[in-house]
Amino acid sequence: MAMDPITSSLLSDFIASSGLEHETDITRQFEYFANYCVVTNSSPSSDFEYTDIATGDNAPGIDGMAIMVNNQLVSSTEDIDSLINANGHITVRFIAISVKTTAGFNTGFISNLFSNVQLFFGDNPGATFNTPEMENFLELKDYIYSTAIVKRFTRNPDLLVSLVTLGSWDDSNEQFRALVGQYCQSLQSTMLFNRVDFRPYGAAQIQMLYRKAVAKIENAVTFDRALIMYDDNDKGEESGYIGVLPFGEYRKLLLNDDGNVLPVFEDNVRGYLGDDNEVNSAIAKSITEGDANAFCQKNNGVTIVASSVKRTGNQFVISDYQIVNGCQTSNTLIVNRDKPNIDKLLIPIRLIVTKDESLKIEITRATNSQNAVKREQLESLSGFQRKLEQYYGGMSNSFGKDALVYQRREGQYRGTEYQNSPLLVTIAQQIKAYAAMYVSKPHEVSGRYGVVLRKMGKSIFQDTDSLAPYYLSVLALKKFEALLGNGIDRRYRKCRYHVLMLMRTVIDMQFSDIKPKKRREGSDAMITAILQDPTASLRCFHHIVDYIASQAEDIEFDNRKCFERKETTEKLLKSERLAKLEKAIREDSAIAGCAAR
Repeated sequence: MAMDPITSSLLSDFIASSGLEHETDITRQFEYFANYCVVTNSSPSSDFEYTDIATGDNAPGIDGMAIMVNNQLVSSTEDIDSLINANGHITVRFIAISVKTTAGFNTGFISNLFSNVQLFFGDNPGATFNTPEMENFLELKDYIYSTAIVKRFTRNPDLLVSLVTLGSWDDSNEQFRALVGQYCQSLQSTMLFNRVDFRPYGAAQIQMLYRKAVAKIENAVTFDRALIMYDDNDKGEESGYIGVLPFGEYRKLLLNDDGNVLPVFEDNVRGYLGDDNEVNSAIAKSITEGDANAFCQKNNGVTIVASSVKRTGNQFVISDYQIVNGCQTSNTLIVNRDKPNIDKLLIPIRLIVTKDESLKIEITRATNSQNAVKREQLESLSGFQRKLEQYYGGMSNSFGKDALVYQRREGQYRGTEYQNSPLLVTIAQQIKAYAAMYVSKPHEVSGRYGVVLRKMGKSIFQDTDSLAPYYLSVLALKKFEALLGNGIDRRYRKCRYHVLMLMRTVIDMQFSDIKPKKRREGSDAMITAILQDPTASLRCFHHIVDYIASQAEDIEFDNRKCFERKETTEKLLKSERLAKLEKAIREDSAIAGCAAR
């Protein structure tokens, strides 16, 4: 594989930041890299893992797949249900990606990709796509097109077909254009899609997408009608503006060059509620009427918080910004962005410039205080979350440069060295790891943030909770995932949450004869020591996966849904079975040494 120096350098950066050093197959590394670049460019959120969009080993023709519902990446039917419950109606976008490590495009690559896309949406795809990952994508596809969901469509799903190589796409090649046109027309004729697009990416385009993905968001607008609300210093680093901005300018803050929504709603506590929502219907009506003054009079406007603004006259370069209030207005405008004269509509704008994270939180709270906001939507702003963030920060004394970093707000570390770092911990990861390891509910951790949080109820994020288990649960998850393909077979990834539960359970058993508080402290201290010792942690995890494998027949290990079932958890926790696992771990000399530390 001949890779140019720039792509190679960016790939190396991705490998280091994503913890992929253990993956020695450069073809697989480039697939992960390309998938990440394509999906990030099409998604208003970068909070996903490269494994979420991988199709598995030897999946024919399709190397990456993403299913977006209401601009959210989904990985389970529960995700889809939660979005329907929140919004009433849904928009869907499928993204299918093929990645080649050759220095050019050809008709064979194009035909192979489109043929497999046709099979995926055909009548009998299961005969072709039999990796666990593709089986999951097929299940989601079938669920989306089921009778119960179709009536929830605002329109038929969109389909983006992307081909990535290390070469350069020749847009003037008539043979390529004709072939792509035929395939797109054939897919369009199935009546399954609202729109079918093909997008080729050569090395230069992938380089550009990666730079955009890791950079802080920055855009320039002409803000003619802006008044200074306040200016706390002569550098303009703490300042505020209020005024109106025509949508022709405001859209520059919402959409990238490909017309996809930018990740600027990550601090907005509530997602888009859909154009069937009463308020959004009224906004849409104002847009359709096309009265710029009336729209401005009726609309509460938008609040933007930015880390910095460079102003030259009426030209504003806005950097590292989020729309903390006005998600409904903004998304309704996006949905209607092709309506005649919409660019003239005037949007009331408040622009707050501050680097103070506490102030950003207070602004988000204040601007959302009049709305019915659910608990899980405000969770990231809670006092417990801030305490947890501080606790993570203090762990650098114990773990040094390998200490984890807690991101309590999505996008909080955008543009920093931690953006794609394996050390970064999201709220979603925290919920799942803690629920699996310390609440013993590994079977319930599939689904989106709010879904899992509601399942956990009062068993998580309580002010009286000890903070150490939160940190240890994610640390154990990260350590185990780093060993996959590097000491532990990759196939055990699907039971990773059960591994966490079993680790905590069998270590607890070694402290069963002491008082509960001391038992928790002793167990957590031993877990910490094991995780700090590479040999002990590898041997501990090996004992656990061997134990799970030994129960394979009883728990249907090869069944993709096995680890989503409560009965699997119950079977693995049966005391007579666990006693053997506990004995094996207790008698392992490498692990036993950790108990004495």
